[in-house]
Amino acid sequence: MVDAKTGKSIWNINRKTFHVGDGMVADITSSMPGLECFASEDRKGGSNDKYLLSANGTYIQVNGEIPGCRNWAWWDADKIRETFISGQHKNQSNIIKWKGETLTHNIEGSILMIGDLYGDWREEIVTSLPGEIRIYSTNIPAKDRRTCLMQDPIYRSYICQRSMGYPQAPVPSYYLGE
Repeated sequence: MVDAKTGKSIWNINRKTFHVGDGMVADITSSMPGLECFASEDRKGGSNDKYLLSANGTYIQVNGEIPGCRNWAWWDADKIRETFISGQHKNQSNIIKWKGETLTHNIEGSILMIGDLYGDWREEIVTSLPGEIRIYSTNIPAKDRRTCLMQDPIYRSYICQRSMGYPQAPVPSYYLGE
């Protein structure tokens, strides 16, 4: 974590890394303030380590139950992001709170995109199946109104990156968390 104005280091992971292949910053739990930072190293670089840190740089976990970095969505009515786990059948996912409840079962197909397509600040899931493209939208009513995430240029750039084969979840240029 660096100060954007000065470039001065605020905190770091204080360990040698080899090739950090995936990373994500998201508010995934309400038990800690701010966004959590998590990453995983690519075994091709010589390490399988995974890291989960709080917004202030405190280690929450090394290895063990570190969430995946790629598929996260604002799905329900709070500002904590949700992730996906495999469902009962091949090519099927469930949307869950990290270390918590399952919110939606049986999202079918390969995830192509996650984005605020309908403009209510929660995100839709676009999947593909043989001969089909599906768009999944939450049926959980929002508790508040927010600007459409697609109005944020940084968020839109993440949507474009995903369409070019970089399967990271989009993030806005501003804090959207509990």
